[in-house]
Amino acid sequence: MACSRILKMRDFWKNCDYALVRLGADGCLYATDDFFRSYLERPELKPVSESCKNERSLHANLKSDPRRPVSTEQIAGLADAEGRENYTVLIDFRDRLIKKNTLEGCYLDVFNEAKVTIPPLFLDQMAQIILRQVLNGCEDALQVRAAELFFREQQVTIEDGSILLCDNETTKLISQTAGMGNLGQLLIKSGAGPKKINLDVLLPETAGTYWERDEKFDTALDITFPRAGLDALCRVMEQWIQHMQGVEVSIQPVQKINDDHWSWHIGLDSEATGLLNDLYEGKSVTDDRMSNLLSLFRLEFVNPSLMRASITGRPIYLGLCKQRDGFLRFKPQNLLTNLPLAVSS
Repeated sequence: MACSRILKMRDFWKNCDYALVRLGADGCLYATDDFFRSYLERPELKPVSESCKNERSLHANLKSDPRRPVSTEQIAGLADAEGRENYTVLIDFRDRLIKKNTLEGCYLDVFNEAKVTIPPLFLDQMAQIILRQVLNGCEDALQVRAAELFFREQQVTIEDGSILLCDNETTKLISQTAGMGNLGQLLIKSGAGPKKINLDVLLPETAGTYWERDEKFDTALDITFPRAGLDALCRVMEQWIQHMQGVEVSIQPVQKINDDHWSWHIGLDSEATGLLNDLYEGKSVTDDRMSNLLSLFRLEFVNPSLMRASITGRPIYLGLCKQRDGFLRFKPQNLLTNLPLAVSS
């Protein structure tokens, strides 16, 4: 009798509320009532002893029925100014999500407007939950680590020619405590503790350790050309575009743009957008600005007919830069809103 081996899929990022959304038959993610209730448990919204009667009532009613209409008059009736602001933001987000029906639809809708009004916290959470679905069943820990760029700010370290990305929040925490909590904080303040930050660099041969610490965000990713970490980032960008826009693309890192017919580019952060714009227009760029460039990529549509007619078949160049303060603030929305898709008839 033949026995089949059942492989258990990796369960990672357990605290991102992925368990509180529903996967539809269309492959998209739908918010449940419990997803909306989870926001009511945040410290910014959970009533405290000083909360007024109206705030307590609103909170209780929303916990009972998270989709119930909330008027501006109800929010205006809250005594605490910060409470009014928090509920205004939450209800706006909730109503957007209900209107667009899916997390994917809501995320795209936010960036189709001239001004983004949804707080970064909500956008980052949506991105993480969507990526949790995109990478569901993924066994490549480097890809999962690379996906963290989409919703967590990174510190860039260039050491011996290697480009290392470390989670900014984790790095700041360790620098303040030396990884030893309150004791470490006291030691550092007294001058007795170490301040140098050394995070484990995730390599192909050590990538398995990621699964035991996936929500500690305490590993460094090496995105030096042409190492595995950079390749992992390419694969995640491909899957992100495929899931969000339904378009299959191929992305590969390149060391320079040598193209007399350069037609389209996308900056993956604000610094890269400005740099690529200036290079495309033939403007002079200082060595200092060029030193901020971390990587270039070449994106090609698997089906060129899905591209804007004027540039069908041409490659799209992507750029990734560190900011002048040494941080990387990746903008995954740029891969979606700036993609030269064919105009729907």
